[in-house]
Amino acid sequence: MELSAVSRYSRKTLLPLCSKYEVGGIAFSTTGRGLLTGKIRTPSFGPGDLRNIDILFQRENFQSGLRIAERVAELGEECNKTPVQVAIAWVLSQPGIMCALTGPSTVPHLEENIGGSGWSLSQEHCKELETLFKKEDQWLKKENMASIREILFHKLPEEFSEAFADLFLVIETAMLHQLVTEKEILPLFHEFFETRKEEDIGRLKRVHKQLHSVLENIITAST
Repeated sequence: MELSAVSRYSRKTLLPLCSKYEVGGIAFSTTGRGLLTGKIRTPSFGPGDLRNIDILFQRENFQSGLRIAERVAELGEECNKTPVQVAIAWVLSQPGIMCALTGPSTVPHLEENIGGSGWSLSQEHCKELETLFKKEDQWLKKENMASIREILFHKLPEEFSEAFADLFLVIETAMLHQLVTEKEILPLFHEFFETRKEEDIGRLKRVHKQLHSVLENIITAST
C-alpha cells in the first residue's frame, strides 16, 4: 500500500483490513515520491515523470505536502536524523506495517534509508504530526472541492498535458473524498486514460463534460 506522511489514505482503508485479518502491511512511496526528502520545492519534472500528473504534486495538495515536509525536516533536526529517516520511521511506526519499501540508487542512499529503522519518534512528536495532519486534512477538503469546482465549471486548458492533469485531479480527489463510487467512476476513468494514447484533446473534453454531469449536483450542494 502507498503510505507516507503526505499520503495517508491507506490508514483508513487498507490498514484496518490488515488488522482484521491479522496480516502485515508493506508500505511503498514512503517518502511521498521524494516530497518528504526536502529537496523538491517546485513541482517541475522531466517528460514522462508520473509526478507530472500525480495529484500529490498538484495545486493545494502540493502546498499541504510542503508544509508537512517542512515539519518532518524540523523533526529530523531535533532527532539528529535526516528528513528521509524521519519519514521512514513514521511509516514503520504505523500499526500493522511490517515493512517500508525504499528505492535507493546509491550506497549512501541505502545507508540513509537503513537509518530510518532501529529508532522511534517520541509520542510527543507523533501527536504533533497527527495534529498537523488533522489541520491539513480539514484545509485540503475545502480547497480540493474548490479545485474540482473550478476545473469542472470552466473550460479545459487547450494544452493536453495540463487538461489531463486537471481531470486526473478531479477523478482521484472525487474517489478519495468518496464523492462517487468506483462503479460510477471506473468507466470514465478507463475512457480518460485512453486519451493519452493519441493525446486526444477532443475526447478529453468529452470526458470533462461527462465528469461535470456526474459530479455537478454534489459540487453544487457543497457550496
